[in-house]
Amino acid sequence: MSALLHINCNQTLLYPKHKSIPMKNEKSHLEEHLLQSGLEDLHQESKTWLSEIEFWNIELAFFQKLLDKYASHFHNIEDKKKIDQFQNFMTYYSGELLHEIKKEVRQHEKFLASQLSSNDNRINEQSYRVDHETLNQKVAGIRKQTVEEKGRFFKFLAPVL
Repeated sequence: MSALLHINCNQTLLYPKHKSIPMKNEKSHLEEHLLQSGLEDLHQESKTWLSEIEFWNIELAFFQKLLDKYASHFHNIEDKKKIDQFQNFMTYYSGELLHEIKKEVRQHEKFLASQLSSNDNRINEQSYRVDHETLNQKVAGIRKQTVEEKGRFFKFLAPVL
C-alpha cells in the first residue's frame, strides 16, 4: 500500500489521486503521510487479528460439537485423558483467552483512534507501536498453539470420523 512520491518542476509533492502539497512544509507533510500509512497498516493488522479471533471462536465451538459427538467412541484411560486435555484447551481458549485478547485488541484500536484524532503530534506513537508488537506476539502464539492443537485433535479423532 505504499505510495510513490515525486517532485515536479514546480516544487510540489504529488500524492496519489493528484493531491498536491506545497513543498515549503515538505518534511512535515511527508512524515505525516508516511506515518498515516504506517498506522493504517497496523490498523489493518489489528482488524485481521479480530477476524482471526472470531474465526477461532467459531472453530472451537465446532470442535466442541465433534468432541461431544465422538467422545463416547473412546474407552481406554489414555484416550479419556486426551479428551480431558482437548476439553480443557477448548474451555480455556473459548471461555477466557480469546475473550481477553479480543478485549486487548479493541482497546489497542481505541487508542489508535484517539491518536489519529488528537492534535498533539502523536507523542504516544512509540508506545502504540510497542503495544502493537506485544499484541502481535500474543496473537502469533495463540495462532501457533491453535494450529498445533487442531492437528492433534483431528489426528486423535481420525479413527472414528
